[in-house]
Parts: sequence; C-alpha cells; structure tokens
Amino acid sequence: MSTGRRARVSSGTASTSREINEANVPAEQPAAETHTRLSGSHEHGSGASGVETSACKGPQTAYSCGSAEAAILTDSDRRLPRARRIRKRAEYLRLQRSGQRRVCRSFVVIIGTAGRQGSRIGITASRRTGGAVVRNRIKRLVREFFRNHRRYLVPERDVLVIARPQAASLSVDDVKNELVSVLNIDVDQ
Repeated sequence: MSTGRRARVSSGTASTSREINEANVPAEQPAAETHTRLSGSHEHGSGASGVETSACKGPQTAYSCGSAEAAILTDSDRRLPRARRIRKRAEYLRLQRSGQRRVCRSFVVIIGTAGRQGSRIGITASRRTGGAVVRNRIKRLVREFFRNHRRYLVPERDVLVIARPQAASLSVDDVKNELVSVLNIDVDQ
C-alpha cells in the first residue's frame, strides 16, 4: 500500500521509491496556523482598538439598519410596551373575578376597568390549545391585534384573552374579526 510520505518498499530498491515519494513532499513546512475559531483581534482576549464593523449582516429588510423606513419606526412602534401588558398573577385573578366575560368561537375575553396605565392586555393559552409553538403563535397574533387596535378601546380597559383550542388554526384576519366583534370596537377597514 502506498501512503503519502512513507517510503514504499517494493520489489525495487528502497532508495528509488524514496526518491519518487520525496519528490512530492515540500521542503519547507507551512507556517503555524492560528486557531480557526478566533480572529486575530480576539486571540488574546483584547479587542481591536478603533476597528468598527457593520452591525447588519445579510440582506437589508424594512426593519434592518440602513433602511430609511427603520429610521422613522421606533422600537415602541414595533413592540407592545411592558406597561401595556398585564404581567402579575394578582392582576389576572382580579380581572377573572370582577371582569365582564364575553365568549366567541376561539377566545374567552374578560374585560375590566383599566388602571392608571391605560389599556392593557393579558393573554393565556393552555396546553389544550396546542404545543408551545402553537401557543406562542396565538399569543403573537393577539398581541399584534392589540398593538394595532388599542387606540379604539374607548374607554380604556384591561383585556384578558383566553385562547380556546379552536384558536390554533386562526389567521391574522380571523383573530382580528373575532376580537373586534367581541370587544365591540369600530375599526377603520
């Protein structure tokens, strides 16, 4: 068998086969390679000084850096602020005890009076509605509806949305139609 750098012993002389194999071996050894996972600036724990890199990689989207539209939209426009969410268990329980309950095909909606912060939303999706991916999708759709339509909640109210198993197959428009009808709000179409 022939291996890359070993001399092959065959019926011929060893020196002849050694000459043939050693002809393909470079005389100089390659320089020591640096670790492939670390770049030169991070090799010794100190970052490169004065080097700036672009924060965005990949294709430019409407919300990525460098976009003119992204400069207009702020984070508060794209997210539902923490002050607009019901977060404490006591607040959920208070709403369930004293709120007005309305039912539609995919949701149970409990409406109560708003506190000082204005209209807020709480969302509950149990395991009966589906796996974690399905539950999180339902919550995202309801949060998106509330973020876009909370200005129509007059007077301001706290809203608790409890997802039923039927909510797993809803689209954005289905969520909008059901919640608009349950909350009795007028929305510009």
